[in-house]
Amino acid sequence: MSVLHVKQIEGALRKVFGPLVDVTDVNQAAGDKDKTFLSRALAAFAILQLSGTTPSEAAASVTDGTSDNGVDAIYYDSSGKLLYIVQAKWHSDGNGSFSRSDVMKFTTGFDDLANLRFDRFNEKVKRREQLIRQALNDSQATFLLVLVHTGTNDLAAEPARDLQDKLDYYNDSENPEAIELLKARVLKQSEIHSMLARGTQGVPIDLEVALQNWGEASSPYAVYGQVAASDVARWWADHYPQIVSQNIRMFLGSDTEVNLGLQQTLFTEPEHFWHFNNGITVLCREIRPKLLGGKSKETGFFTCTDVRIVNGAQTAGSIKAAFDKKPEHVEQAKVQVRFIAVADSEPVTLRDAITKATNTQNRINRQDFVALDPEQQRLRTELAIEGLTYSYKSSETTGRDAKTTDLEEATIALACSSQELSYSTLAKREIGRLWEDTSKAPYKALFNAQLSGSRLWRAVQLMRVIDSVLAKKVKSLSGREEGFLVHGNRFLAHQIFQRLPPEWLATTAPLPANINDIVEANLEAAFIDVAARTDRLYPQAYLAQLFKNQTKLSTILSLEA
Repeated sequence: MSVLHVKQIEGALRKVFGPLVDVTDVNQAAGDKDKTFLSRALAAFAILQLSGTTPSEAAASVTDGTSDNGVDAIYYDSSGKLLYIVQAKWHSDGNGSFSRSDVMKFTTGFDDLANLRFDRFNEKVKRREQLIRQALNDSQATFLLVLVHTGTNDLAAEPARDLQDKLDYYNDSENPEAIELLKARVLKQSEIHSMLARGTQGVPIDLEVALQNWGEASSPYAVYGQVAASDVARWWADHYPQIVSQNIRMFLGSDTEVNLGLQQTLFTEPEHFWHFNNGITVLCREIRPKLLGGKSKETGFFTCTDVRIVNGAQTAGSIKAAFDKKPEHVEQAKVQVRFIAVADSEPVTLRDAITKATNTQNRINRQDFVALDPEQQRLRTELAIEGLTYSYKSSETTGRDAKTTDLEEATIALACSSQELSYSTLAKREIGRLWEDTSKAPYKALFNAQLSGSRLWRAVQLMRVIDSVLAKKVKSLSGREEGFLVHGNRFLAHQIFQRLPPEWLATTAPLPANINDIVEANLEAAFIDVAARTDRLYPQAYLAQLFKNQTKLSTILSLEA
C-alpha cells in the first residue's frame, strides 16, 4: 500500500502546489527537477498543515536549494509566536526515513539560524532574515523542527538520539526552571496520508473522554465535567498544534505570566486547580456517550470526534508543560472541560461566535490588579504636574514619546536600574512576574512610597538611551556576539546602570550632553566583560536560555575577572 499512498500524496501535492512552488532555480534533468518539486511541495505541505496558513504562503516559505544548510522551509506564525523549520525528503518507493547525516545537517542548520549566522545560508533564507530575527528576539517565541518524509519508517535509534540531544541542549533540560523553547515533529507517510484525507485542517482528532461529576445541555448538545489534568497533557502531547488550530491565540509559551501561574498552582496546590481555573472549551463534530458507567453522573465516558480547543489553549499547554516537569503533581489535578457538538449542518457563525465569546469575555490580567495600587495614581499625578503622561491601565492606549511612558516601560527601566539582579532577569524572562503580588517584592521593591514620579521618568529616560545604544551596537555585530546583545539586553542594561553615577537617578537636572557617548563606553566595557566571563563558564550555552537563568547570571557576575 505504501507506493499507492505515495502516488496519492503526489497527486494531491501537484493539485495544491503545482503553480505555486518555484523550481525555476533547478538546472536538472526533467525527472530530477520533478523530484525536487515534490520534495519542496512536501515541505510546503507540512507548513500548510501545521500552521494553518494559505497554500501560497506555505509555498513561499520554501528555502530548499543550493546552500540551504539542511533547511527546506521556514515559516513564522507571528500571532502564535511559533517558528517552523522544515526538512523534507521525498521517497518515491515509500521506503526509508531520515539518515543520521540528514538529521545532523538539519540540526546544524538550526544552530546557525539560532546563532544568527545568515552568511551560511542561501538567498531564500536571507530573505526571511527579519522574520527569523523577530522570532529569535521575542522572549515568548518557540520553535518547531519538522522532519517530513514519504517513507514508512520511524527515525532509527541514532538520528532519534541526535535529535533529542539537540532538544535537550536548547531546552536546557538539566535546569528544572528552564522553558521549552524547541520541539520536534516527525511526519511520515501515514501521517501525511491521513492529513490529505482530512484536508487542510490536518488529521481529525478523536478523543475518548472520561468526565467526572458531569452534566449535559442541548441545542447544541454539550457535555461538561471534570477531566484528569494528566489526560489533557496527553491530548496536548499527541495533537498539538492542530488541537488549538481554531483557538484565537495559539499557546503563548510556558513562561508567560499567566502560564507560569497555572504551572505553579499545579506544583503547589494541584487539588485546587479545578477551583482556581476557568477551564477549557472544546468544539467537536459529534459526542457519542458510551454505555460504560450507565446513567450515573459520577463518571461518564464519551467519544468526541474532530475536536478542537477553542478556549483554554494556555491552560492545556501549561498543564502539559507542568506534566513534563512534575507528572506526579499534575496527576492529582482536575480541570473543568466542556465539549460542544457543532456539526457541519450548524451555521458557521455559531462556531465562530462560541470561539470569539469564550476568548474575549471577562479577561483580566495582572496589569489590571496593578492598576488598583494607589501608588500608580500618585505617580501619574506627579508626572502630569510635570507635563508628562503615564499610562498604567491595560485599557489605556497611548504611545511612547518624549513626554509619554507606560507601566511596562517603567517596570523594565526600574528593574534594570535596581541593584537587585533578579529583577532585570524577570524583566527579560517574563515582566508579569514583577506584577505578581502588589503587596510585596518584587513589585513593592520597584513601586513604593519612596519612588517619585521624577525618579521613574529619569529611569525611563536612561533606559531609552541604553536601548538606543544597544540597537546601534547590534547592527555592527553578527553571530554569537550579536546574540549577547539581543538576548542579554536586560542583563547588560542592568550592568550599565550599575556603572552610571547613582545620583543621575535622583535628580531632575538635564542629562549630560554627551550621555550617548557615556553609555556607549559603559556598554563596550560591560559587553567585553560579560562575554569573556560567559565564554569561560558557559561556552556552549544557548544564549536565549542563559540570559533568563538567574543562577547562571549570578555565577557569571561572581566570577573573578
